[in-house]
Amino acid sequence: MLTERLVDHDAPLDRLRCAERSLRRRRWRVGNYWAVEPPVAADLVGTAVQYQMWHALALVGVAWLSDDPWVPDGVVGVAGGCFLLGILLFCGTLCATAAEGVPLFPLSAPAGGLLLVAGWIGLGAAGLMRR
Repeated sequence: MLTERLVDHDAPLDRLRCAERSLRRRRWRVGNYWAVEPPVAADLVGTAVQYQMWHALALVGVAWLSDDPWVPDGVVGVAGGCFLLGILLFCGTLCATAAEGVPLFPLSAPAGGLLLVAGWIGLGAAGLMRR
C-alpha cells in the first residue's frame, strides 16, 4: 500500500491538465491560435484592419497616378512598393501579435510604419509632379 502511494502514474498527467486549465483561463482563442487577452487582441486587429483599409486606398491613388505621363514611373513604383511592404510588415505584425502574442521579428512594426510614411511621401511627391 505504501508503494502504491509513492508511485502515482497519473500525477504527470494531472499536472499537465491543471496547467492547461490555467492557460485556458488566462488566454483566449482566436481561430486556431492562442491569443493575448481579448480587449488587447481586438484593439490590435482593429488597428491592423483600419491601417490596411486606408493604405489600400493609397494604393488605388498610386495606380491612378501611374497612368499620368508627367509623373515618373520610378517615383510611383517606389511609393507603391513602400505601401505594399509597409502594409505587410505593420499590419502583419499587429495580427501576429494578436494571434500568437509575439511579433514577426523585432522592430517589424516600426519598420513597416516607416515604409508607410515613405509611401505617403512618395505619393505626395508624385502628386506634386502632376500637371
